[in-house]
Amino acid sequence: MILENSNYNDIRSLFENNNEDFITKWSNEYGIKDEKMLKLICIEDSIPKGYVIICFDRNFCKIEEYPNKIKNMPDKIAYIWEILVDKKYAGLGIGSLLLKYAIDKFPEHSFYSCIEKENVASIKLHEKIGFKAIYDFIGEPFNNKIPNEIMFELRR
Repeated sequence: MILENSNYNDIRSLFENNNEDFITKWSNEYGIKDEKMLKLICIEDSIPKGYVIICFDRNFCKIEEYPNKIKNMPDKIAYIWEILVDKKYAGLGIGSLLLKYAIDKFPEHSFYSCIEKENVASIKLHEKIGFKAIYDFIGEPFNNKIPNEIMFELRR
């Protein structure tokens, strides 16, 4: 079962117990507290197994402090702010279920996701769903950090 905009403590717990440093604490709290972002959590047998937070702000690159190289950005966008699956349930389709739910819920939106190059599982998940890499900013100095990220798009 997927619940919308609830179980925030379960989202925090999943983050704290399963994050592999691909998501910052700041990002997690920002996504939970921003009332305009959609929070989806997958719960089966009363066990939270994964979540996704979706941002609908076209300025998501600025919020995340990423360079925006998206050409002709559509008016209706959905940015995967975070997606995380409990390690105990990795590979069981929870991530796919969450992404497909969001994509089906917003068929008029184009989706974006920025993923660290080392996060192979997330890259494979997004590619399986149909996302395509549109640019990277690997090694480009940006805001006093050297990111290692790839922007993915599922354009509608």
